[in-house]
Parts: sequence; C-alpha cells; structure tokens
Amino acid sequence: MKYKSFLWLLWLVPAAALFMLITSFTKGTNKNHQASIVAYTKSVTNITSMTANCNYRVTVLDPGKVKGHGVCVSSRPLPLITHVNFPSSAPIQRAADYMVKLTSLRPSSTLYARSYVKVDTGVVYGNAVAFTTLPPAQKPK
Repeated sequence: MKYKSFLWLLWLVPAAALFMLITSFTKGTNKNHQASIVAYTKSVTNITSMTANCNYRVTVLDPGKVKGHGVCVSSRPLPLITHVNFPSSAPIQRAADYMVKLTSLRPSSTLYARSYVKVDTGVVYGNAVAFTTLPPAQKPK
C-alpha cells in the first residue's frame, strides 16, 4: 500500500518540471518581443522658457504591435509615461525619426526627456536626455 502511494509522486515531479519549463519560455517570449523594438532619444532642440522640441528615433520589426509612442518628461533622470507624457500622433513605421513638441514646461528647470514605445506587453523606453529651459521672459516696463 505504501508503495502505491509513492508512485503518484514519480508522476508529479516530472509534470511540475515540464510546467515550469513551458512557463519560462512563455515569459521569455514577451522579453524577446520587446527586444525587437528600439527607442532612441536623439536631442532636445528649440528650447525656450516653456517649450522645446524632442527628436527621437523608433525602430520596430512589427509596427502592427505598437500601441503608441512619444516622449515623457520629468525632473527625475529616468522619466516614465506616468510622469508628463507627450504622445505622438504620427503613424509608426519600421524605422523613422519623430519630433514631439514639449509644452507647459517650467522656466529655468533642468528636465529629462525620454522616448517610449507602448506595446501589448508593456513599455519600451529609450535613453534620457537632459536639457535646461530658459528663464522666464522679462516683461517690458
């Protein structure tokens, strides 16, 4: 009797190992999908006291998987889309340069701009670029 109750363990251990192996491949698929997307923040130009232009490049293998792209801005070195977010309305292509106008910025502030691409499995971020807005314009007397 004890021998028969031990036999079910011999079946359970390989089944559990197979399950863990399959789920590890599933998790890897999401990471590989995101690896086929590159966001690169090129520069921030035309900086004023409250606006700037952010230039970035996106390269994707399958543009149909992209749900959105743009630039996020923060006073922290690694902005997230939960911070101030400037989505682009331009359609995504396999490899293209984009420009987004950043507005309502704080004068005389060091800020960080970071490109992003949204996909089903999450967000792929580019590098962050630091820039400093100009002081507020002087009012004439």
